[in-house]
Amino acid sequence: AHAGQRTAVSTIELSQGGCRTSLARTRALPLAHVIQGDIRRLPFSDDTFKAVYAYGVLHHLRDAGGGLRELVRVLESTGQLAVYLYEDFSDRAAGWRWLLQTANQLRRLTLRLPPTMLYALCRATSPLVYLAFTIPFHLLRRVPGCRRFAMSLPFRHATGPWSLAGDLYDRFGTPVEQRYSRQHALDLFWQAGLGEVRISRSRGWMLVGTKPLGTGAAPRRE
Repeated sequence: AHAGQRTAVSTIELSQGGCRTSLARTRALPLAHVIQGDIRRLPFSDDTFKAVYAYGVLHHLRDAGGGLRELVRVLESTGQLAVYLYEDFSDRAAGWRWLLQTANQLRRLTLRLPPTMLYALCRATSPLVYLAFTIPFHLLRRVPGCRRFAMSLPFRHATGPWSLAGDLYDRFGTPVEQRYSRQHALDLFWQAGLGEVRISRSRGWMLVGTKPLGTGAAPRRE
């Protein structure tokens, strides 16, 4: 927004519980609107928003491409869309790929647990993950030559020992989880008609793309 202007923000949440939590957190923000809805069928007209942001949502859809196209539909021409996607570790070292495979095998068990039990386990495990990844990140990022490795560690964003319960629950409690290579993530954006696509690794893939001006405009690859 320009100086002096105030921008309204709308957020979509599928569950009633999520809506209640979002409303409680944004109660002091008069221009923040919480709407219960489905990302696959957004309750907005075409070309409604100047910018769209989806963090950790599309990779939990069976048809991630369809969800992305719906986000593009409600985005204005020349507007930007930012998305976070899980990476598949295909270009990581063997140890990281083994760690992912182990977590995927564990998911077969955790998906069978009652939600309350699974969340309790995630909360109990959070301090261990914090010690295994977050603390090493904060130590190694200050060591010359180790910063690149430190930045590759998962769960480095934790704010405290118990703060990872939600992340772990998301990782081990969602029935659908898709992961993407760098090329696959880029292809997803290009196939949705987005141009000027930029990608970076930040605990997964962060992508930003621009909706071309006019119907049928060809996206430009970078």
